[in-house]
This record gives sequence, structure tokens and C-alpha cells, in this order.
Amino acid sequence: EWKHHPFDVIIDLASGSWTKLMALKDNGEKLVIKSSSEGGRFLTTSLDEPWYEIHSILPVLKKFLFVPLYRAFYSRAFWNRSKMPAFTFAFSLNNDKEIMRETMKLAKDGLLKACIDDKGPFAFTAKDVRNAFELQESRHAKGKVVIDISEK
Repeated sequence: EWKHHPFDVIIDLASGSWTKLMALKDNGEKLVIKSSSEGGRFLTTSLDEPWYEIHSILPVLKKFLFVPLYRAFYSRAFWNRSKMPAFTFAFSLNNDKEIMRETMKLAKDGLLKACIDDKGPFAFTAKDVRNAFELQESRHAKGKVVIDISEK
């Protein structure tokens, strides 16, 4: 159905969907989302890869500033407006000190609870670690995917 009625907005909370969209575009396939000129928007809060290691400021700038800015400009350029949705990287935290204080107090008092997927926590075995990564990659996890590495 989406081929006839593509989505207006995709909100990517996992990671990697933009590169998959680019691959579809490069292969000449119809996208699941409208183009920028049709009002299509792609909003992400994550990077392309879910894990990364950063040891200096330049990689931080590249991952969190240069690449998202390039994609935002590229997706809105006049030659791409009819092909790609507008890219937005939303990486921001509310800097209200009172909200931060209240959140930290709730954490200290043990009143915050993480939502963990019902299938987990997974054991620290080759099979369960593989299952955990497959669940995460499927993007069907209903909460955090947890691997228990504690020694029992």
C-alpha cells in the first residue's frame, strides 16, 4: 500500500534507516516516504551506527555536526527535492535545570524504571547475544534490549 501512498514522515529512533533510503534511491526504487517537494520529512535522533567510539573532538564534530548538516542541505537541494525527504537530525536535550534536578532525584530515589523488552534480559552466551542483536536489528524491540553480563 505504501507504494501508492508513501509516508509523510519517518521518525527513526533506532539507526541506519537513512542509509537504507539512500540505497533504495540509488537503485531507482520507489521510496516508502514522500519527497521533500511533496512534504516528506525524515527525522532521526540517532546516528547511522548504534555503537561508536570517539577519542577526540574531530570525530564528534563529524558524526554529530558535519554529516547531519550535509544530509540536511543535500536532501533540500533543488536537484534532490523531488527525490528525497528532508533530513533532520534532532539531537537536543532540554537544559532546564529544574527538570534535570527532578530527574536526578527520581533516579537517586529509585523511582525511574527502564523499559526492558519482554524477551530479555539475554544471557551472556553466543546464542543469546546473537538473539539480542537480531532483535535490536529487527527494530521490533519493545524497550531496551539488555544482555546480562554479570557472573552468577
